[in-house]
Amino acid sequence: PICGQNLFTSTETVTFMRCGHAIHSTCMKEYTRTNFICPVCRKSLGDTSAITREIDLCIQMQPMPEIFRNTTVQVLCNDCLEKSSVPFHFLGSKCASCQSYNTSISSYSNMPTRAELEASSSSSVIPDLSVSDPLLGIS
Repeated sequence: PICGQNLFTSTETVTFMRCGHAIHSTCMKEYTRTNFICPVCRKSLGDTSAITREIDLCIQMQPMPEIFRNTTVQVLCNDCLEKSSVPFHFLGSKCASCQSYNTSISSYSNMPTRAELEASSSSSVIPDLSVSDPLLGIS
């Protein structure tokens, strides 16, 4: 368990997570404030559809730079245990089988080289972020 106490000799209430692993109820309450996966097997602890929709929306709003458009990753899904090759995105890798973002990347394909990244960044248009506000006396 997370707390390090022996579950079999503990007098605290024990609960079983969806994956079947046991945890103290108080530890579960504290742990799920910041985590949504089992600390033992990494399976999702519940319905993650709201998180999935949020990540989908973030990915739609933040497309990858052109240099990464052909980059893919091999992922292992912690929920369905399937392996799949999916487009690379720095916000997350979605399982092709069950659509979960609870994945681990095992390898990359078509990742740009350092030289390609440096050439790409030097040819990019860098926006002018200077501030001008006469009311604040900034020109």
